[in-house]
Amino acid sequence: MANNLKRRAFYDARAKALLRELRESKQVTYADLAKRLEGYGGVMSERVLISRFTRGTFSLSFALMVLDELGVKSIEVPHYGGTGQGKKPKGE
Repeated sequence: MANNLKRRAFYDARAKALLRELRESKQVTYADLAKRLEGYGGVMSERVLISRFTRGTFSLSFALMVLDELGVKSIEVPHYGGTGQGKKPKGE
């Protein structure tokens, strides 16, 4: 159970860092990103956006919208422990 929590914390931290690093590398401000995201049907203030990035509390769909607005075409998926295998099914 403790290992599962560590794994979850690893992915939470990587997702948070990934969006932050990509936003910074594209030199897009939170205010600009909030305006761009209005096109997806939701109005989000700059403050709410900053809060989501800071806490790392966002859904995969939100992350994909941000990546799309930043012009990201692909990302490298981080692998916990470097195996890239995930959890093997029982019996293997």
